[in-house]
Amino acid sequence: MTRGDDCRLNGAGVLVTRPAHQAGRLCALVEACGGHPVPFPALAILDPSDPTAARDRLRAANDFDLLLFVSANAVERAAPWLPRALRPALGAVGEGTARTLRAAGLEATILPTTSADSEGLLALPALQAMRGKRVLIVRGEGGRPLLGDELRARGAEVHFAEVYRRALPEAVVAPLIGAGRRRSGWSSPPAGRSSTTSSRCW
Repeated sequence: MTRGDDCRLNGAGVLVTRPAHQAGRLCALVEACGGHPVPFPALAILDPSDPTAARDRLRAANDFDLLLFVSANAVERAAPWLPRALRPALGAVGEGTARTLRAAGLEATILPTTSADSEGLLALPALQAMRGKRVLIVRGEGGRPLLGDELRARGAEVHFAEVYRRALPEAVVAPLIGAGRRRSGWSSPPAGRSSTTSSRCW
C-alpha cells in the first residue's frame, strides 16, 4: 500500500491482521490513505520452544557459508544471538526482511527479484550451484519445507535455527469492533477491507 491517487480508502474500515508489534506502519499507511485501521492481530510471535538450541545454532553462524532469513521476525529474533563479526553471505526472502537486516547493521546480498518467497530465492543464480555449501535457514517453527528440501536436492548441507513460534493471540472481538465504530462512525458491522501480509493467518 502506498500513498497516492491510486490509494483512496474514502473512510473505509481496514482490519489490520499483522502481529501487534508490526502493525504500526501499516495502520499509519491506512490512515494516510483516508481509511480507519482496526488492529486485529491474527498471529502472536512468541519465543521458540527450545531457545537454547536456537541460540547455540546462531552463535555458530560463522561455521556456515550462507544464512537465509525467511522473515523480518526471524531477523529480529536472531540478531541478538549472531556473532558480531559475521562472515557468511546473507540472504533475505524479500525487501521487508532485508530492511530489517539493515536496521540490525547487516546487509543481504542475496535477495529475490521476482517474488518475496522461497520460490523467489530458489530462482536466484546464487542458489543454483550448492554442492558442498553449508546453509543455515533462520525461520519460525514449522516453516515451509520447500527452501530446505530444494537446497538439499541441489547438494547443500542444510540446518535450521527456529527462533520463534506462531500462536493464536487471545483476542476479544467486541471491544475492537466498538473502537472501530467510535473512530469511524460506523453504524453497522465494520465491513470494509482486511489486510493480510502472511499466509500464516489462521
